[in-house]
Amino acid sequence: MHSPLRQGTELCQSKATLPESLLRLIVQDLFEPAVDSLEKKSFLEAFSEKGETPQEVLIFSEQLLEKARPFPIHSTFEGKPLFDSCGTGGGGLDLFNVSTAMVPILAALGIPVVKHGNRGLTKKSGSADAIEALGIPLQLTSEQAYQSLQENGCVFLLAQSFHPHFKIIAPIRQELGAEGKRTIFNLLGPLLNPAKPKAQLLGVFRYEHLNLFHSILNSRQTDHTVVLGRDIDQKPIGEVSPWGHQHFLSSPTDLKEVLSCLHLPQTTSTESIQSVLVANAKESVEMILSVLKGKNRGLARDMVVINATVGLLTAQGAALFSEAKEMVEACIDSGKAFQKLQQWQQWRPQ
Repeated sequence: MHSPLRQGTELCQSKATLPESLLRLIVQDLFEPAVDSLEKKSFLEAFSEKGETPQEVLIFSEQLLEKARPFPIHSTFEGKPLFDSCGTGGGGLDLFNVSTAMVPILAALGIPVVKHGNRGLTKKSGSADAIEALGIPLQLTSEQAYQSLQENGCVFLLAQSFHPHFKIIAPIRQELGAEGKRTIFNLLGPLLNPAKPKAQLLGVFRYEHLNLFHSILNSRQTDHTVVLGRDIDQKPIGEVSPWGHQHFLSSPTDLKEVLSCLHLPQTTSTESIQSVLVANAKESVEMILSVLKGKNRGLARDMVVINATVGLLTAQGAALFSEAKEMVEACIDSGKAFQKLQQWQQWRPQ
């Protein structure tokens, strides 16, 4: 009798969908240190080559959430939807950390933000790298993380802290990554937030991932916007595009109508995408600070504003797009967003 991983590899090679019962056994074996790493690698390659279905990714993510360190609350906080903003990564574009810059803005506007992220694997500054460079505590227990949410209105959950079992699979992921091969783990990041947020903005780099995540987040009954934004040269950027070049899917339905403005340019800047690329976390933080202090009025600000606007609309429900955008801009210009960031920077866990 073949092992679950061998059975899974053979089914993937014949392009068959994996049964839920088998997939559950496969997830167990992938995180079992005693199981042969070559079998794990062969399965991950075959699974990726077959193409993962929304149901397969959903089952995989639910299994891994069961293994995660728990967060004290789920879905909502004080009657408001918990919000997360992240992307799949893997686009090879070293943008400054736009979704990290959004956190103090949305928190200052009363949106409880539970951002889940990691260090940069495919980019020079991952969200965790930027949080660390800002001087915000990274290594938190579940109770300390909840304390941050209560006291600051926002928290950053370091993926490797809440998913310590990922250490087991890390060498195989690195090996496949060095060979230029993606795996299901490239898709799972945005789905593994242990707080199980009720609202989510998710950026992707591939067109087929729009429907994949839209379908999964619908299954989870998560209010969401999944976006494939493109720069002025039509290259994917993994964020909402201020140039108006994007595909997106959202739920609930009325959100889609509100967000139809996203097809209109939201920037008058003549700067190219090169102006918002960074070499490291320090540069990313300098750009974030220049936006939140109101000093940067160019493309970086426009990117943060448009993404925070979509985040606000996704978390709060349908409203006028122009009103939401004005709220975000006023939050920056009044200094409230920067004050919120300073509060978060000065906070220390007990």
